[in-house]
Amino acid sequence: MNIKNLEKLCNLYGGSGDEKAVRDFIYENIKAYADEISVDNLGNLITLKKAKQKSNVKIALTAHMDEVGFIVTSIRPDGTLKFAPVGGVNADSVLGRRVVVNGNKGVVGAKAIHNMTEAEQKAPANFDDFSIDIGQLNSTDTEKIISLGDRVYFEENFISFGDGMIASKAIDDRFGCAVLMSLIKKELPCNVTFAFLTQEEIGCRGAKAAVLDAKFAIVVETTTAADFDGVPDEQKCTKIGGGAVISFMDKGAIYDKNLFEVCKKTADENNIKWQTKTLIAGGNDASAISLKSGGIRTCAISLPCRYLHTANCVARISDMEAVENLTEKMIDAIANLG
Repeated sequence: MNIKNLEKLCNLYGGSGDEKAVRDFIYENIKAYADEISVDNLGNLITLKKAKQKSNVKIALTAHMDEVGFIVTSIRPDGTLKFAPVGGVNADSVLGRRVVVNGNKGVVGAKAIHNMTEAEQKAPANFDDFSIDIGQLNSTDTEKIISLGDRVYFEENFISFGDGMIASKAIDDRFGCAVLMSLIKKELPCNVTFAFLTQEEIGCRGAKAAVLDAKFAIVVETTTAADFDGVPDEQKCTKIGGGAVISFMDKGAIYDKNLFEVCKKTADENNIKWQTKTLIAGGNDASAISLKSGGIRTCAISLPCRYLHTANCVARISDMEAVENLTEKMIDAIANLG
């Protein structure tokens, strides 16, 4: 895994429907390795890498480019901004965070706790109670630099720390994009479509629109790890350090049973550490991809990640390497299925 490349990807800003900066970066870094490359009307970047030898097998590798974020909904008289989430963000994770709005730095604020009533202190966090302070003192000055509909993102913050760990915004799913960018540079046993998709975080919209000429698909994703003290093992979903996550089902898809078994066997044969999800939870672009063109046989290989959809997602480099290695080996295994 090229950690420097992942850092560059994570530090870019690109939410659902606003993926251009991410797409441009990927395009410039992979165009030399593509036999065909195009951008469709929903912003999906679709790239074909042809095999040198003849093969009838066609595989699609997919990852989504968008991250969770926010959108400006109004400008208040005091110069602060009201905003709404774009994607599944828990309000509890947002208060006090540094953000970027149209290139301007800001902080998410709310009423101070010592000004709250007891009822307000006990109430769940709510985006309606938050505002973004961009350091302006009135709406006239704010309106010179901010417009309604401007996008808001957690500030770039990629770090390496601890025992082989990284933390950053947007690991979901810039990690998957990094894996695809690495694998497109390699010689492959069959034709592979590398699909960098849009708007996954608001309903897999890019995946629904994308044209994928493939019989098989591998979705490279990031998934929830809940490996904390006090959480029963069966509810931990996945564990950091447990290796690549091979899914059998989530809330959006039931994965191809044969590919699920092939993926486990391939991991074992290549000494790649792996795990399954212990909860039927979450979802990804497989929900749309598996239903395309009469059905595409689909599997998902995911990175376990703590604090998903927050400003500081946490993942382990060894798990990243396991996902990339298993994805590469699965291309070979699927090519041999015929």
